[in-house]
Amino acid sequence: MAGDWIKMRTNLAEDPAVVRLASGLNLDRFAIVGRLHKIWSWANEHSIDGLDVPVDAQFLDSLVATPGFADQLRRAGWLSGRDGGLTFPSFLRHNGESAKSRAMDANRKKRVRKASGKCPDENRTESGPEKRREERDTTKSCISHVRPSIEEVAAYCRERGNHVDPQAWMDHYSANGWKVGRNPMRDWKAAVRQWERNDLGRSKPAAQGKPVTFAQQRQQNVLDLIAKLEAQDAQRGTQLLEAAR
Repeated sequence: MAGDWIKMRTNLAEDPAVVRLASGLNLDRFAIVGRLHKIWSWANEHSIDGLDVPVDAQFLDSLVATPGFADQLRRAGWLSGRDGGLTFPSFLRHNGESAKSRAMDANRKKRVRKASGKCPDENRTESGPEKRREERDTTKSCISHVRPSIEEVAAYCRERGNHVDPQAWMDHYSANGWKVGRNPMRDWKAAVRQWERNDLGRSKPAAQGKPVTFAQQRQQNVLDLIAKLEAQDAQRGTQLLEAAR
């Protein structure tokens, strides 16, 4: 069977069978892994199911330039059958088109999960509790990704020359979980422009003073009356002095 790659475990060098092969052949484990790769690649290219492969043990030994390698494979359970009809056990589990398809599908799902970490509602293929947990986590990630500082909002409003109150804008979206409608915010600048178009959050002119309470107004009225009476007394005293002259 034609093919340009095979599936191998990343921790194959730590497999006990590899350790036994290395000990039996007086080679290091990484040399064993390399020879396994050579033999399995050959089998993947020349066999459909790994059964009744028409070669003998001597050929496999010569393929990896290691006498006794095929015999060690038998002892490890990775080769069986007679010469001229050898078998690679569990061949279809690791090789062949179906195994490659499964490996590629698993790799694709892994890439999708990584991509979906950017925004929770894109490229979603899973369902159930795991999906809901991932959605909660990725929603938090999106919020921290798009949330600007008050300084950034103020600077952008000044740049556009609009009347949006940056603090009112920040308070609004902080309170609603940084959502635009029902969807997580993707572009905070677009949200500012939307407020600008809708004339929302317009900055209010500064108040001319604090509201005056009734008690404060009554006290002020009394003070005004006293001042008025004092002014009248002063005026009357001035008139009396002038009359006395």
